[in-house]
Amino acid sequence: MADPRQHPWAEWMDPVAHAEGTVMPGTPNRWSGQRQQQPWVPLQIALVAEVKYEAMLNGRFRGTTRFVRWRPDRTPDSCRFDQVEVPAAMGLGEVLSA
Repeated sequence: MADPRQHPWAEWMDPVAHAEGTVMPGTPNRWSGQRQQQPWVPLQIALVAEVKYEAMLNGRFRGTTRFVRWRPDRTPDSCRFDQVEVPAAMGLGEVLSA
């Protein structure tokens, strides 16, 4: 077995590395029990992907969202949230009468 001290993330084994106020990948945060601030790293928007999704609620994809294809014919600036197709609302009576 390889020596774990040679692993690139070997400092994770050191309890001091997980001390209060220290932010490391894998340390507690709002998803794993204790809230800590995680650094925000802006992404460079360079590629456009086409996706399929089952539902959208409050501006967020819900359910299964699937990658369809890369869109080299589109630029990131040409894609806006207001272009997302919004299905017509259906009342409960319309759904149940079908």
